[in-house]
Amino acid sequence: MSSCGGREHHALQLRRNCLILLGALHLRRTRGLGRYAGILVGFPIGSDRPTGMILYSGLKSITLVSREGQAHGGPRNLSLGYSPHKFMKTALIFYGGWSGHQPVETTQLFTGILEEDGFAVRVTESLDALLNVTDLMTNDLIIPNWTLGQLSGDQSRALSTAVSRGCGFGGWHGGMGDAFRDNTHYQFMTGGQFVSHPGGIKKYAVHITDREHAITKGLGDFAMESEQYYLHIDPANKVLATTTFDAPDTPWISGTVMPVVWTKKWGDGKVFYCSLGHVVGDFDVRECREIIRRGLNWAARP
Repeated sequence: MSSCGGREHHALQLRRNCLILLGALHLRRTRGLGRYAGILVGFPIGSDRPTGMILYSGLKSITLVSREGQAHGGPRNLSLGYSPHKFMKTALIFYGGWSGHQPVETTQLFTGILEEDGFAVRVTESLDALLNVTDLMTNDLIIPNWTLGQLSGDQSRALSTAVSRGCGFGGWHGGMGDAFRDNTHYQFMTGGQFVSHPGGIKKYAVHITDREHAITKGLGDFAMESEQYYLHIDPANKVLATTTFDAPDTPWISGTVMPVVWTKKWGDGKVFYCSLGHVVGDFDVRECREIIRRGLNWAARP
């Protein structure tokens, strides 16, 4: 079977509705649709005659359109209810809330970065995507990009449960660290909560404190010109990078060393956070963008 010019995956075998599907799967991204397309060979049970299948892969199901069906007057669709994370890692980004943090633009940026790293990414503007634990568990990584806002009790419980059962959870700046301010359980899971950015947009240094961790290895200290987050943090966090405050307007915090990048566990799930990334232009700083890229990959379920 010839490649479609995209990512090649291992042989697939599924059984549903009296159909066995066997064959190498060749996927390529269909730009603009956030989906993948490819070709399979299907063998109806009781028959040794293969049937060519065109595959469309969404987050929760695989739909197969039989070429044989098309030849007989129309496609025959078979939804298998199969998660594609058996082929590649999957990520869900839910975005919205306060527009000043540019959730649309930053979601687009990291959707592209994660796709380049081999993820199938789904994005949603609805917090109702968090209601069902079973649906959330189809993701290897969940990324919040939702400054402020409010989670319902059911949404909060489902998200926390999915992460505790092994879904990775990671994000940046206010999209994760200033989301759902009234939800202390969410803050317990993320490991911190934004409280201020003294001095507004300012120049400051970020110091790598753990140079052996996969997220920061090979990176040096670097400069930012953006908001410098002052946070309330969980002392159990594993801190990978810090910043030191010089705050003329609030001199009592000058000299305070504040975590910028950390990891932690939440049950069986891994949590990553970086306080950088006020606007999409902040990710033009190579180290900032690279830390978040690595952090999201690190947090994803293996």
